[in-house]
Amino acid sequence: MGANREAFTSNIWKAYASSFLVNFIFFLPIIVLFWQANGLSFTQIMVLQAIFSIAVFVLELPTGFFADVFGRKTALVFSGVGLSIGALVYSIGSNFYHFLIAEIIWAVGFSLMSGTDSAFVYDTLSTLKREKTYKRVMGTVLFLGSFATAMASIIGGILGAVSFRLAIAAFIPFAVIATLLIATAREPPRKKLIYEKGYAKTLLKIVRFALIKNSEVRWLIIYFTIVNVVGHVTFWLYQPYFIQAGLKVEHVGIAFAILLTVTALSSKFAYLIENFIGKRLSLLALPFLSAAALLLMALFVNPFSIVFVAILSFVFGFSRPVVEDYINHIVWADKRATVMSLNNMGKRAAFAIIAPVVGLSVDKYGMNNSFLGLALISLIAGLILIVFLKKNEVV
Repeated sequence: MGANREAFTSNIWKAYASSFLVNFIFFLPIIVLFWQANGLSFTQIMVLQAIFSIAVFVLELPTGFFADVFGRKTALVFSGVGLSIGALVYSIGSNFYHFLIAEIIWAVGFSLMSGTDSAFVYDTLSTLKREKTYKRVMGTVLFLGSFATAMASIIGGILGAVSFRLAIAAFIPFAVIATLLIATAREPPRKKLIYEKGYAKTLLKIVRFALIKNSEVRWLIIYFTIVNVVGHVTFWLYQPYFIQAGLKVEHVGIAFAILLTVTALSSKFAYLIENFIGKRLSLLALPFLSAAALLLMALFVNPFSIVFVAILSFVFGFSRPVVEDYINHIVWADKRATVMSLNNMGKRAAFAIIAPVVGLSVDKYGMNNSFLGLALISLIAGLILIVFLKKNEVV
């Protein structure tokens, strides 16, 4: 296909570059300090994140459907605009309600990207007849994103020492450049566009397919939700946990960088690990790795405890490219972004419910006891998953 093939091939390096740029989130290791400096309590912080998750939950399907109807590239461009504006509002905000507005705008941008990025990559590879390389390519996309965030964490700690707002504002030009780059990409064709008058009816059909008709997709979505929500909730406890473990504030950014590097490497080499140990062990092991990590974090609180936290980072990085690849092989291209968004909705909904509860648990019972509770939940959930994954012939 000549020039067209070259254009579609360029989508891959543009996906790599845009993932790298948009993940220079300099404010990640200091955002909790920024919230606290502006008068937010830890409970308010967790509520703010719960509201963000609810917003993403509400927006996941409509934005995924938008990507299926109007194109992956269009959705990703609007995503970059939303992330840029959200960061701008954050950089000038000063109270809970300002941050709430910023989080909702950020949620729009995030939702437009969630699922669409992987569908964009898969559809491009499908056009190039390279679907079998998805795990490797998407793993590289996630690797570059995680690596960029790790670099940004170290730099963000330095910027944050000067000004928290400077660390937030520094993200904006990177997001703008990523948006302009993806705008030059070639929209990959799908076998069938679902641009119909009955959007809601078509959307419901896709939801019915994923959650009712196809048991394999349904249980992969449930699995992804359970495995990822634990890491998502504990992420917001890392900073106070590291302080409790004896790290100095200036070292927290470095700790974040290490963890994000672990996530990046586990995403990058997920396809190799999965090919070596197989689908069955890949799926069955992750809930129990999370439970073991949480138990060790509760029992041993010292600077070396970062090793236990790194186990959770590995689970988070490994699970996404692997589970998404399993789903991609089942779902047709015309509904792929919508199903991927549905996959991410589960994690967001669970987080919105669990995060405030965990916040209250930490306030009332302490961080260590809260980790013990999460470890028990992960263990029980893992045992239940084994039963249903086997029953529905997923493993």
